[in-house]
Amino acid sequence: ESVEQGSMFSDELFKSKLIPGTFAQMISAGEQAGRMGEVMDRVAGFCEDDLSSSIKTITSMIEPVMVVVMGIIVGGIAMALLLPVFRISTIVSH
Repeated sequence: ESVEQGSMFSDELFKSKLIPGTFAQMISAGEQAGRMGEVMDRVAGFCEDDLSSSIKTITSMIEPVMVVVMGIIVGGIAMALLLPVFRISTIVSH
C-alpha cells in the first residue's frame, strides 16, 4: 500500500524482518540507479546459490543416517533368519 502511495520499494524492504539488510541495500541502489531488473536478477542468483548449497549440505547429512538405518534393517533381517537356526541347533545338541 505504501508503494502505491509513492513510497520507495526499498524503504518498505528495510522495515521487513524477512528480507536481509544486504538485499534491501542492493535493491535500494538498483532502485535509485533505475536498474531494478538487473539488481533483482543478481539477488535471485544469490538466493539460488544459497539454496543449492543448503540442499547439498542437508543431503550430505542425510546420507550417513540412511546408511545406518539400512544397516539396522539388514541386520534385523539377518538376525531374524539366523536366530531360529541357532535355536534349533541348541535343541538338537541336547
